[in-house]
Amino acid sequence: MKLKNIILAALALIGAGKVVSLANAGIAVALVRFGHWDMAEAAHAAPWLLFAVVGGLSISLWCLHDINEDYKQSSPYGKVDCTAYRKDERKDA
Repeated sequence: MKLKNIILAALALIGAGKVVSLANAGIAVALVRFGHWDMAEAAHAAPWLLFAVVGGLSISLWCLHDINEDYKQSSPYGKVDCTAYRKDERKDA
């Protein structure tokens, strides 16, 4: 079982590396084609742009998660139990 997990983690890392490589190449091609950049400049700037986009999205999602947790904790109603509605055990049914 442990070997299976190690192999799965290794394949996930290989896949993540391939995704990063393809995203980097895609950004460089987009800069050359649509931004009229030189190929060398685009290849040099693409990793920085990828890092900036991923970092910005990560910070944004982290802040949204914190705001969501604050909203859940400050709710005046607390946790609403809806199991009676799901099981049709309501008194008016």
